[in-house]
Amino acid sequence: MRYSRQENLKSFGEVAQDRLKKSRVIVFGAGGLGCPLLLYLNSMGVGFITIVDGDLIEASNLNRQILFGPNDIGMPKAEIARTQLQRLNPENCIVAQSRNILSSDFEEWVAIARNSDLLIDCTDNLEARYTINKIAQTVGIFCVSASIYTNEGLIGSYSRGSCLECYFPNTTDFASAFSCSENGVLGAHVGTLGCLQATEVVNILTNRKSNLFSKMVHIDFEKNKTEELTFKKNEYCPLCFPKSGKRKLPKGLELEIDSGEFLSILSSVRSVGLIMIYPEGFQSETKFSEFNGTKTLHTSLSLLDKLSLDRETTWICICDIGSRSLIAAKILRSFGLEAFSLAKGKKSLLSKS
Repeated sequence: MRYSRQENLKSFGEVAQDRLKKSRVIVFGAGGLGCPLLLYLNSMGVGFITIVDGDLIEASNLNRQILFGPNDIGMPKAEIARTQLQRLNPENCIVAQSRNILSSDFEEWVAIARNSDLLIDCTDNLEARYTINKIAQTVGIFCVSASIYTNEGLIGSYSRGSCLECYFPNTTDFASAFSCSENGVLGAHVGTLGCLQATEVVNILTNRKSNLFSKMVHIDFEKNKTEELTFKKNEYCPLCFPKSGKRKLPKGLELEIDSGEFLSILSSVRSVGLIMIYPEGFQSETKFSEFNGTKTLHTSLSLLDKLSLDRETTWICICDIGSRSLIAAKILRSFGLEAFSLAKGKKSLLSKS
């Protein structure tokens, strides 16, 4: 009777429910994304769930990490999450590992992942994300990943052949990873992403249609808009093409540049182009103009892969606050172009003038 509402769904049924019961997943991160995801995977009957998180619960977590309460402050997230989930659904096997993915040997995680059907990335650390991606590629299983930065989120799934590093090349300093503590986040926003992750996980585990495979969906919660970005095999990706012999991505400045570095590039580099990144729907097609004599494209994230950009030009991506432009610069670098993102967006130029 517990799962009757799911089993009565024509597109789901008893066969899909049985697949969930036999499924094994590893959830990296029991925070704002992990808590709602764990609640739904557990309540829907995913039989074997491993929770990996080495952090302790803090008061600032409670606006979005809905498995925890005031009495849990100072306790290990993974252990408290396991206790709560077992109380809610004792039919499932829940394992807690109170350690972070970066604190253990990579080969150990690979061995653990070989006994799993799917990895779920709910972390807030860039280095951890790339490590989870590498584990998934090494083992050859799916990974469902999500992240949030202020009012904007990303969610997608990938497997062997087109991975996270194909789309977002690992070329940045890990310290530049987005942080909820520094930038803030609304609990409902991150909870929505966690629920979308849970939906994608269930689709994959039950062999239902995956709407996010080899795709990344960008969600602007403030404007209630979404953009769909498609993963492509990247000939520069060291995981998917380790022996390709292709040249490495350009080195030099960090991916994000400040307004001073921006002005320096404009004055010292022979060929520079600007790309203004607008929200989806605001810009239906790419347009061209000039900014202080510099060629400028006006486009959106979903149109980037349709552009024919000069490979000898240094491209600088700009948006309102620097979040969409950072995604755009990573996409362009995945195409083998020299690209940067203006940190803090247009505001940094206004403050400089």
